[in-house]
Amino acid sequence: MKYEGDHNFQETWILKSIQNLKVSDDVVIIYPNSYKVGSSNLGFHSIFEQLAINGKRAARFFIDSRTLKFYSPDTKLRLKSFRNIYISISFENDLINLYKALRQEMGDDASVWPEITIGGAAVNTSPFLFTGIADLMGIGDSEFYFENFGYLFESNRFYDCKQIDEYFKKPLEPFDEKSIFEDSNFDNKKNFSTILKIFFQNWNKICDRQIPFASNFISPFSAFPDYFLIEISRGCPFSCAFCSFGNLGKPYDLFPIEKIIEKIERGYSFTKQIGLVCAALPPIGYIENIVSNFPDANLHFSSLRVDSFDDRYIDIFSTLKVQTVTLAPETANENIRKKLGKNFSDAQIIELIKNFVKNGIYKFKLYFIIGLKFSNQRKQMSDNEQFENSKISEEEIYSEIEELIDFIDKIQSNVYSQTRILPYISISINPFIPKPSCRWWFFPFISKNVYEKSRKIINKKIYNRKKIDVDFFSYREALKEYLLSWGIKDNLKN
Repeated sequence: MKYEGDHNFQETWILKSIQNLKVSDDVVIIYPNSYKVGSSNLGFHSIFEQLAINGKRAARFFIDSRTLKFYSPDTKLRLKSFRNIYISISFENDLINLYKALRQEMGDDASVWPEITIGGAAVNTSPFLFTGIADLMGIGDSEFYFENFGYLFESNRFYDCKQIDEYFKKPLEPFDEKSIFEDSNFDNKKNFSTILKIFFQNWNKICDRQIPFASNFISPFSAFPDYFLIEISRGCPFSCAFCSFGNLGKPYDLFPIEKIIEKIERGYSFTKQIGLVCAALPPIGYIENIVSNFPDANLHFSSLRVDSFDDRYIDIFSTLKVQTVTLAPETANENIRKKLGKNFSDAQIIELIKNFVKNGIYKFKLYFIIGLKFSNQRKQMSDNEQFENSKISEEEIYSEIEELIDFIDKIQSNVYSQTRILPYISISINPFIPKPSCRWWFFPFISKNVYEKSRKIINKKIYNRKKIDVDFFSYREALKEYLLSWGIKDNLKN
């Protein structure tokens, strides 16, 4: 085990071929968050693996959020001593700490920094955010850029960030921290949303890859301790109105089960914790095949869609001894849920939870978004029309809250009446973040005052209730994510 300051790096290597390589003194890969987060990020693992093709192992660097200093499990060298820097970034909110850490390490003048190439999920949705940091950019599947990658780490397939900057410069001009909330900016927001979607159609690179990526190493200090993560699919078959990824035009691709089994075999000899990374629940045949080949594996899934289940899934989940099932109803209002693109009813949710309870699974985590009732209280309008008043009233939010609490009560009472078991329900509350790449880009962003009042009301309503708890996404982080999604980077100046 390595220990660097306050950072633990205990690792078990799955790919010995990478572990045995000499750590490079000229190539580095950065994940702009902690080792805990980065070591559990499959996108980071995939870039790290592809950078190893020239016979050297890129030095890994992470960021200490307290000091904004880079640290590495691989080298004592300073980041600024490397000639080629690659960054894999998954979340827009990591941009601010990344920029501050880079300035602290290499000075304020980005023109004298080493060459930086950036990619990742955040780049795929908001490429315009990173033109002031990087020289080159990969948008879409990383394999497109690393195919036939040269020994000297040179590739003409990456986009020049100057091109990206020029493309978005004028459409982003109208936006700042104040004007983004003004009704008068509606047409500018509509224009930018349209331009962004056209950009993805023309610039997003997609590969017909048949081999999934998986963890190169595992660690007890990861966000998912000692999990072996593996891709099951890419893209998303849905296009929910609140989500960016399903609306970027990227096709949904399911990897061949034979390739998935082959990759899991690598990790299974080191850990029984297997995390299946996919936007949609895999076909039942996939899960049955994996369980058959790895009977002692503890399979873990991300959030599951209610309308994807049948009795065979429930039997499998029971056999796997799943402790908690995560579902995302998003709203307790059926009409809004269907407009979002989630075509399942309250009755289906209750029936599913009841069947899980009957099969020995008693804990559930439910995700909800507040700030969606806005659409239900106005006359139906097309995306091309402007709302006369783009503010969400407190009454609308409080109505959402009443529906949410009533819905949770309905779940517990219905399930208890039929099973005599009261399910444990953990509620996760998030404000709706209307990004330019999602279908509901024109929605207003909830105010801090209303969000904080909502928090107090919900906490008061569930106080002393049995087997219910709630957590809230930080308003500060949500606001930061909203502003960044519209190219507003004022926080970088601080």
